[in-house]
Parts: sequence; structure tokens; C-alpha cells
Amino acid sequence: MSASLDSTLTDKIFRAGDEIIRIVILSFLCTIMSLPIVTAPAAFTASFASLHHHFTEPRRGYVQPYFSVFRRSFGSVTVRGLLLMGAAVLFAVTGAYYLGVPDPGRVRIAGAVIQLLAGVGTLAVMIQFIDGASRYWLSHDVGDPPSLVAAARTALGSPWASLVAVAAVIAVPALMYWLALWQFVLLTVGIQIYAAVRILRRAAAGTRDADVGADSWPEP
Repeated sequence: MSASLDSTLTDKIFRAGDEIIRIVILSFLCTIMSLPIVTAPAAFTASFASLHHHFTEPRRGYVQPYFSVFRRSFGSVTVRGLLLMGAAVLFAVTGAYYLGVPDPGRVRIAGAVIQLLAGVGTLAVMIQFIDGASRYWLSHDVGDPPSLVAAARTALGSPWASLVAVAAVIAVPALMYWLALWQFVLLTVGIQIYAAVRILRRAAAGTRDADVGADSWPEP
């Protein structure tokens, strides 16, 4: 009994360590590959694909799928990804500006709320677009290519998963700033991606609408 518990605990510790290493590597890869901003959409798409590949086929490598998807998705996701990122940032900055004005009044507060909600919606579509693109290129172009319309429909069709993914993406850097965890700032991107993929996979496990080659999603 004791030996079995020790073995289970050891397995969990090694698994947690493996996942932490994976987050560190993905954070490093995604950050480096995103340095020229124009490559950011492909870098995030490749990161999503790498995690999907890991969760579906855990015994296989995940760095090679990263660079494979990065190269093949670059031309497809760059323009649309940059448009979504720019729109999300613009909505967020505008909303924050309205709220930061002294005595903004009801009209500006309403405008700020609308801008922030639009930013959240844009971020939800962006996450679904990157996720759909990562699964498309990971499956070697099987099915329809990713589109913004399809991403918006997916976000509307799975509103709770989309909102929770957005909340995770926003909460990770907010918590690091609040807790002053500056020593882990380079892990922010990896944690955001890992959390978003986990959330979307759990939603897909319930609907069975997002297979990337396996008969079914493995349990997260």
C-alpha cells in the first residue's frame, strides 16, 4: 500500500516537473520567435500546436512540431492574427483611457465598458482562431482552413470555454504583477498558452468537435 502510494506520488511529481519544463521551453520559443512582432501569430499558433501534439501523443517530441507548424502556418495566420491582436490592444487601451479620465461621467464609463467588452470578444476570437489554425496545420491541412468567421462562430458556440480562456490569459500576467513575481515574468507566455490549451481541450473533450488525429481527446 505504502509502496503504491509512493510510486503514485513520484509519478505525479515527475509529471508536474515535465509539464513545468515544457512551459519553460514554450515560453522561450514563443518569446524568441515573436520578437519581430510580425511573426507573433505564427509563434503562438505553433505553441498551441506543440501542446496539442503533446497531449495527444505524449511520448513524441514537441519541438519539431513547433517549427513545422510555424513554417507552414506563417503565411496563413500572420495578417489576420496581427489584425486581431491590434484590435484587442486598441480596445483595451481605449477603454482604460476612458476609465482613467478624472470624473469620466456616465457616457465615458459606458464607452469604456463597451470598449473593454469588445476587447474581450476580440481576444476570445483570436484565441479560437489560433487554436483552430494550430489544429488545422497540425493535422496536415485536413478539413477546412481556419477563418475569422469560423473562429467567431466557435467562440459564440462555446462562450464559457472562450471566456474562461480569456480570463486565464488576462489573469496570469495580472497575478504576476500583483504578486511582484518578476523572476517568473519570462514564463508568462508559456503559462498563458498552457492554460488556454487546457481549457479549450476540456471543452473539446465534451463536444468531440476538435480532434487532431486521435480517436478521442485524452483526459487533461
